[in-house]
Amino acid sequence: MQEEMISEIERTNPKYLVSFTMNDSWLRRPGSDLLIFSWANDYIAKNYVPVGFVNITSAETEYYFDNIPTTVESLKDYILIYRRKL
Repeated sequence: MQEEMISEIERTNPKYLVSFTMNDSWLRRPGSDLLIFSWANDYIAKNYVPVGFVNITSAETEYYFDNIPTTVESLKDYILIYRRKL
């Protein structure tokens, strides 16, 4: 399933990618295949730039677009939005 997703993303070359980093989103367990994560790190670094960031805390949700902070006080669950490099 991970290889299929990788193939679809590479084939379609989307203008935007959205990455969710949340404890429950992928349900990783010991022994889980981590191919998608290592591939995504390399692929995104080579082909995309961050354009949006959503930090989700128990107190609030902070939205940043085009002016993404370099540090965030509380970082647990977050969403990153990337745009394909020109």
